[in-house]
Amino acid sequence: SRIVNDYRVTAGDIWRNDEIEVLVGGKHHGRIVARGAGAQIRGQHPTELVIDDLENREEASSEGPREKMRAYFYQDLWGALRHERGNRTRTKIVGTFVHPLGLLPELYEMDWWVARKYAVYNPDGTPLWPDYMDDAALQALRREVKTESAWMAEYMNQPIVSENPTFLRESF
Repeated sequence: SRIVNDYRVTAGDIWRNDEIEVLVGGKHHGRIVARGAGAQIRGQHPTELVIDDLENREEASSEGPREKMRAYFYQDLWGALRHERGNRTRTKIVGTFVHPLGLLPELYEMDWWVARKYAVYNPDGTPLWPDYMDDAALQALRREVKTESAWMAEYMNQPIVSENPTFLRESF
């Protein structure tokens, strides 16, 4: 496994799709546990939390599921993190802004952490990663994407609710 080779660890007793244990020098070093959104993590007291694609577009498009996700994040996830004696859990949140009223745009605006937002184009109009996809490749990709709203959400990290909003942003 690449994890074993890259980090010079050996596999512990647990090695499954959702959980692995690693040993360094034959001694317990740590566990990596994968859980889906909504899963219970209380009592596990993680030292590092990586949250990837917490929201999906379908759930983020309705107020009820958005509020349910907020409750899960602020009560269950945030509540499970170590806060005693300055021993905080390192948290990394990775994902695409799937709705302007979703949880990720809200978290991005908070000053709790260092936040970064990337799009395939830099603010100056140059490709973010030209060695991977230059402007011509990005323009070809844009033509393949079905709607402008899909392009803005998936590639520019600026979701819009509708391509034909009742009130345009410029009107305000």
